[in-house]
Amino acid sequence: MSFFSLFRAPTHDELYLQISQMIVAHSLAYPVEIEKIEKQYAVPVASEIAYLLLHIVDRLAFQHLPRDQRSTVFDRITVMVAMEYADVGLVDSSDVDKRNDYLKRWIETYN
Repeated sequence: MSFFSLFRAPTHDELYLQISQMIVAHSLAYPVEIEKIEKQYAVPVASEIAYLLLHIVDRLAFQHLPRDQRSTVFDRITVMVAMEYADVGLVDSSDVDKRNDYLKRWIETYN
């Protein structure tokens, strides 16, 4: 990595990845703050927070992006968030069928 690459604008894919990673990190951190929550409810609470953050991203995309780009950008971010959730260990990543089923259910739940 060169010195000047630090000052370049991120590509769209890099930006989508950063957004998805921030959504997952913040949604997983919030249930930890609630000490009274039982561990069995932590993942559903984190998912609901992720859905809320995705809703905010959708609203911002609606305000700032042209009509033809909104759904493409939002769909890519949604898939990346679902993949990030699978990658952080909420699903056994060695079982491909189970992981794909999880991703499909997560995206369908959001839509």
